[in-house]
Amino acid sequence: MPDIPDHARLEIAAWDSGIREETSDYITSNEYFEMVRLRIERYKEYPAAARVRQIEGRAVVGFVIASDGRLISLKVVRSSRNKALDQAALRAVQKASPFPRPPANLFAGSIPLELTIVFELT
Repeated sequence: MPDIPDHARLEIAAWDSGIREETSDYITSNEYFEMVRLRIERYKEYPAAARVRQIEGRAVVGFVIASDGRLISLKVVRSSRNKALDQAALRAVQKASPFPRPPANLFAGSIPLELTIVFELT
């Protein structure tokens, strides 16, 4: 069984969308983490008020995925300094759940994660 850190740190800005999404046959823990990032990114919505005011930021959220894929806790670990962006980050994780069941051969029990959700205007 590979060693899993207490909190894996995920950077949304660097994700690769080439990972399969809905199957449970992930070969590595990193493939599962990539799927989690991709799924959350799909549900991320830039708050209209922040977009109009050209507010950008990064919110770090902490959450735990249970062994059955349910979200069992969620909080802002480091604020973007904008309440609307922080709330949008939390909503993205909530909407993305439940996640596909983490493979038992890769994870023992629940998975605590920290994820940086980036809001940038282009």
